Amino acid sequence: MTDKTLTILDEETPEEESPPVEPDLEIEASETLRRENEELAEQVKRTAAEFQNFRRRQEEEQKRVKVRIREDIIRSLLPILDHLERTLSAAKGGGDKAL
Repeated sequence: MTDKTLTILDEETPEEESPPVEPDLEIEASETLRRENEELAEQVKRTAAEFQNFRRRQEEEQKRVKVRIREDIIRSLLPILDHLERTLSAAKGGGDKAL
């Protein structure tokens, strides 16, 4: 190797330095991230509240459906009970007279 080659190899290559970040840009970036964080936290709260409302509405709807089913069953049994009562009163009253 020649002296020139040794000199080039011996020299340290300067590391690339990142450009200095201005304090204003850091503050602005920090504020932007803080605002985004607050917005996301608010969105999480709203979503949780919406889900809680959804769950409550579903539970109320289930209760209404159960009540309707019970009402339908009772309505379907009422004619049967009426016929049974008439039959029992006819049997006590002496047969065909009650009919």
